[in-house]
Amino acid sequence: MYNTSFIKKILLAATVVLLYSCDKDFNAIGEDLIGDDHFGLESEKYDVVAFNQEVTSVQSNILSTTALGIYNNPVFGETTGNYVTQVALATYAPTIGETPVIESAVLSVPYFSHITANNTDGSHTYA
Repeated sequence: MYNTSFIKKILLAATVVLLYSCDKDFNAIGEDLIGDDHFGLESEKYDVVAFNQEVTSVQSNILSTTALGIYNNPVFGETTGNYVTQVALATYAPTIGETPVIESAVLSVPYFSHITANNTDGSHTYA
């Protein structure tokens, strides 16, 4: 059904094209455009003082406002704010009972969307 001489001719032609396309002469495009001075940049050495400082925990339940969500500033880029918290009981070792039932759990996060007033000291009031 297949003509083997036709397949051999196609295989031979493909091999010739493949070997002919391998060019041994490499051309460096644009090698003489800049020159050797590399825009006149010189090496500089600067003294650097570096140290490590321990970052301790911060009490976050007394903050007036905090960032939550994603804020995209066109100049500084994207900033993400989220909460990580640890919940504690109000008293140490309370007596809960045999079959405790949770009646409610409330998370209150204030959200400010727009300025309603500009104060004389430069602060803003949001709603």
